[in-house]
Amino acid sequence: MPVSSSAPATSSWTVRWPLGTGAVSGWGSTAGPGPLTDLKVLAADGSPELSTPDVDGRWVRDTFDESPAPARPLSRVVPTPYLWGGVPAGERSFEVVVPTVRDGLEEPEESLRLRLITYDEGSWEPREGPVFTGTVRDAP
Repeated sequence: MPVSSSAPATSSWTVRWPLGTGAVSGWGSTAGPGPLTDLKVLAADGSPELSTPDVDGRWVRDTFDESPAPARPLSRVVPTPYLWGGVPAGERSFEVVVPTVRDGLEEPEESLRLRLITYDEGSWEPREGPVFTGTVRDAP
């Protein structure tokens, strides 16, 4: 399971995600044998959700190829939002970094839910993995 993560709104939100005992060939790459993986951004479970004003605008553009305006939850920036990156071959964990910013609003904790998706290399059939929820809180 992913390591729990909580961050103030003026720093980066980071989660370290263990991948189990099997080594992977590279998250988001096709190098070598092993599963390929993605992280699907899911809607929050009834709690306030991290949205585009809560994160660095350049990160939104670079990650989703979309403008951060208008404000919307990260799970709805694009129809099927994924976080992309890379895991070097042989690694057993990876980190996801979401650069958060102070948006000037007094808000309750906001969450970001991610589901690990692996793909069979032969058929490219997706397999849903565990879900991780991290939180971002207003900075003092």
